[in-house]
Amino acid sequence: HKELRGLRAEVKQLRSAMAQMARQQSGQGEGAFRASGVVPTVSLDDDPVRGSRDAKIGILVFSDYQCAYSRKAALHVLPSVQKAYIDTGKVQYIVRDYPQDYHTQAKGAAVAANCAGKQGRYWEMHDALFQREGALNPSVYEDIAGTLKLDLAKFRTCLKDPAELEEVQSDMN
Repeated sequence: HKELRGLRAEVKQLRSAMAQMARQQSGQGEGAFRASGVVPTVSLDDDPVRGSRDAKIGILVFSDYQCAYSRKAALHVLPSVQKAYIDTGKVQYIVRDYPQDYHTQAKGAAVAANCAGKQGRYWEMHDALFQREGALNPSVYEDIAGTLKLDLAKFRTCLKDPAELEEVQSDMN
């Protein structure tokens, strides 16, 4: 019972922190980061996770590499969540791709991140893509892959694999 009470207190604290972050972002349009309730069970399939997969609390983020709000969340909200909750083992942070059709390079960027993940460098690619401020295209993906010292032949093959685009679509569904 003591562990359950402690977990409930942590969930309450996390909800409060998320609500505060949502209030900070609330004046910035419908796509702004919003706090949501705790989801009891979510299949992670092969989604990238920051933090311990054993954490009892998960934050599931649907992200678009060309979305200004996704970028703000990744570059400005995630670092504080990382420090306070992910690094302490309290929370796992799960990313699913949700590229919008009007963001013409968002699907390609999602595929590039997933392909980098196949070589163990998903988070580095994720962060680098968001740092590009939406200026994305295949040559940018290759430049980042080179900087990350990925096997470029495997990376290029992965980018062309239809299964990778299907995975992005699966996240959206």
